[in-house]
Amino acid sequence: MDHVTVQGTDEDIKAALLDVNLPNLLLSMYCITGDQTWIAEDQAPAPVLAPEGSLFPDDTGGYSEAQADAIRASAAKVLIALRDGERTPGSVPNPEQFRELLEYGMGEEVTSGYANMLLEETGLIDRDQNWLPVMSRTDAAKRADFEVLIIGAGMSGLGMAAKLKRAGISFTIIERNDQVGGTWYENRYPDCGVDTPNHFYSYSFHRNPDWSGYFSKRDELFAYFDRCADEFGVRDQILFETEVTRLQYDEINQSWQVHLKRGDGETEVRTANAVVSAVGQLNQPSMPDIPGLEDFEGDQWHSARWQTKDLAGLKVGVIGTGCSCVQLLPKTADQAEHTRVYQRTPHWVAPSRDYYRSVEPGLIWALKHIPFYAEFHRARMILVFADRSWPAVVGDPAWEDQSLSMNEANHGMREALTEFMRESLGSKQDYLEHCVPNFPVWGKRLIVDNGWYETLAREDVSLETDGIERVT
Repeated sequence: MDHVTVQGTDEDIKAALLDVNLPNLLLSMYCITGDQTWIAEDQAPAPVLAPEGSLFPDDTGGYSEAQADAIRASAAKVLIALRDGERTPGSVPNPEQFRELLEYGMGEEVTSGYANMLLEETGLIDRDQNWLPVMSRTDAAKRADFEVLIIGAGMSGLGMAAKLKRAGISFTIIERNDQVGGTWYENRYPDCGVDTPNHFYSYSFHRNPDWSGYFSKRDELFAYFDRCADEFGVRDQILFETEVTRLQYDEINQSWQVHLKRGDGETEVRTANAVVSAVGQLNQPSMPDIPGLEDFEGDQWHSARWQTKDLAGLKVGVIGTGCSCVQLLPKTADQAEHTRVYQRTPHWVAPSRDYYRSVEPGLIWALKHIPFYAEFHRARMILVFADRSWPAVVGDPAWEDQSLSMNEANHGMREALTEFMRESLGSKQDYLEHCVPNFPVWGKRLIVDNGWYETLAREDVSLETDGIERVT
């Protein structure tokens, strides 16, 4: 970890450690020092579990104040010595050590396969070494002559370009917009942002320690991907304001004829050995086929093509209750005279304590300056946020009604989320029957709450569930 250097005064270091996750700190200290006392059983973190009656897992390790103070004080001594050149930054754990460290930090079993994936996801090992040595044996001139055309300069297109550049393979990105970023360039509706924690909604090979929030918003996400285009060195290979209108495969020459149309109307045909589609899955707005919508004289637009307009004093209708609607509704309701939400299908919406939470300064410091900390932070977030819900989605053959829940754990989540709705809807308890989905939790992707039910409970917001016959 020679790229990570400890910086700051003694007091800066001690202050920063107040903001870090103690299980991650213990694992980092072990990797730096190799001292087994950092992972002793008598100070093992408590498992990451939600207390009874709570939807929120306790991720702190369960330490007393005295234990926490002692861990931080010992860690500060190690980091100060590292800053002063009195010790080395340690070494990367081997796969089995890494798996054991994750088990220690999480208080639960972590399989070898999952640990190996996280070694790559954290960058502790270079996943490109799975293919780069083989690729490097191919003549460099031959690689440079192989032309790949990538359609789209969003997160997938930029990531593909970065890897092709590393492999020495020629490429061109075709982007219809005038900027990179894809969905994070096009979407600009109120409160647009991620519903996956930023510290792993980012490239595993190009992490960002400077996220300002745990769930950052559109502008910060666009800035990250825009910066990546420069830091990857791929911007000069992007043709902006250009669309692919046709792809035709030439079987004789085993190549693609790519028909392009530029923003000025000029057309061009390029030849490529391979084409990568990185256009996204949901980037084209889909307007509902509702009678009267084409004749509606008021303003109308799709959330993916948001129009900046003062909504003060206006009556606003929002059709659909997916992720975008959940995000944009609170701020839209703050502006409009009255907002009416038209719902076809309710979704499970889960609360998050971190949704509007700013990243603590000490954590940002730790991600930059404590060896191994950023890697264990990313691994822990993936373990906590991603697949720990797997037991709740596996059907129990003996479970009576699998149309509503799959097993005991899944049913417990259903009851907890329903109670969350009940508490959040306040005086509008008549909405509850319309907000509880008729399918099990995780039957569809969970939506992260940003005040959805509390907004529905407002007097200037109405929920309509009878369907739309016509727009007038």
